Amino acid sequence: ISIYAVFNSSYELVDYYLTKNNVKVLKNFNLSETEQLLEYKNLSNEFSRTIFGLYDIANNINMNSKAKERYWKKKGSDFKLCKSEIIISEFSILFNRLIALIAYESKCTYIYKYQDPEYLSKLINELNIRKCDLINDIINNIYLNSGYSIVPKLHTGLNEPIYSSSSNPLRNYPDTFNQYLIHSQYFNDLSLPYTDNEIENMVDYFNKRRNEMLLLNRELCKYLKYKKIKGFIFNINQGLMKT
Repeated sequence: ISIYAVFNSSYELVDYYLTKNNVKVLKNFNLSETEQLLEYKNLSNEFSRTIFGLYDIANNINMNSKAKERYWKKKGSDFKLCKSEIIISEFSILFNRLIALIAYESKCTYIYKYQDPEYLSKLINELNIRKCDLINDIINNIYLNSGYSIVPKLHTGLNEPIYSSSSNPLRNYPDTFNQYLIHSQYFNDLSLPYTDNEIENMVDYFNKRRNEMLLLNRELCKYLKYKKIKGFIFNINQGLMKT
């Protein structure tokens, strides 16, 4: 599945459409190789010109999105990506946004990704709780985990009213299923042996498993951190015993 996005000279999106393509990968570039192409500008090379064109578009989108900057900072991620990472990040987000829009406009059954806004600051204001610098700092760094829905809802972190998780079918099963839904309803080249109720049950399952995996990851990080500290203390004690 390919999305063609058309931009004008001011990097504004003016059109987009969906097609089926057999993409032939001639060569894979890692981040450092692509970074070298971007660093040493060689406009005589057609591939280099293409990479520069992609970076110009991606960087323009990236620079104009304060919502994403706040989102990544809240997640504790470094928003200062290298040029290659900006290309990957922005075009992945663009793909997820446009395919969700196309599904919605075509009235396809689809699984959307959303993120609710944090509610603690509103609650504190309603209860008239006095805020200090510590509370303000905590509130500014709160974000809720994203979820899946059969109805489009706002992804607060990215400030996208209609968004999806569709660009990584090799890693996420919801992405695989979303591409299956596009094939079955938009291209009509696959059957859809599921009722809306069954798809809603799948969405509930996706959300449940996502929460379980987040909890597992959190507990694993805590365990590894504990093991690291414990090992560090053990090494110190061993050193003290030897001296």
